[in-house]
Amino acid sequence: MGRFDEHEPDELRRRLEEIAREADARTSEYLKKFFLFLDVAKAIYMAAFSCEKEIRYPKNTPYLSAIRMKVFFEILFFFLHMADRMALSALGDSGRGKLLKAVIPTVLTLSVDHWLDIPVDRKKEFRASLYDDFINNITVYYESATELASRENPIAGNSLVSKLARSIAEQMHREENSDTILQAGIALMLKLPQTLPDLKQRVEATAAVIDEFQLMSFDPWNDPGYRPRA
Repeated sequence: MGRFDEHEPDELRRRLEEIAREADARTSEYLKKFFLFLDVAKAIYMAAFSCEKEIRYPKNTPYLSAIRMKVFFEILFFFLHMADRMALSALGDSGRGKLLKAVIPTVLTLSVDHWLDIPVDRKKEFRASLYDDFINNITVYYESATELASRENPIAGNSLVSKLARSIAEQMHREENSDTILQAGIALMLKLPQTLPDLKQRVEATAAVIDEFQLMSFDPWNDPGYRPRA
């Protein structure tokens, strides 16, 4: 005899409705957590987008669109690195790894889709190269910086902003132009008081769920376009 034989169909309908409500509640709770990570990715993307718009490019710059894209990704890497630092402080080393594993694929997908209209396979290859660049080069480039900005040595200094400004100038093929480096640094400093506190708040908001949230849908190792560092 089945469990609901005596009361069907009312008891069965009630139980099914109860199961549906429980599933909806679990789904709703999952989505709330899911969106916390999306908020971090969005904050990084929008911060890079707003800062790039403040960069001044010389008139009649050849291949301006390609140069703007390269500058954008330099700024994007900077904000990914800042999120990495914030996550280490707020979430610990394990939580930082989980957060970056969740955020990097989303940020790169949004960014590549914005800048490039190319076949999907080539987008995967480009995302993979960006991922490798961030893990193997960008992190090392910024890790020695101990301050956000330097008033004493804004051009050649070892601060985070000075390093980013020089990278921007290099992508513009003006790495020897101190005015370009200084302008980039000033443009960044005008935007960072708005962008960094917002990013920090969103990173810290993931602390409550980082240990319990399953990040399968964000796993870059499940995407052949991403290759983990050996």
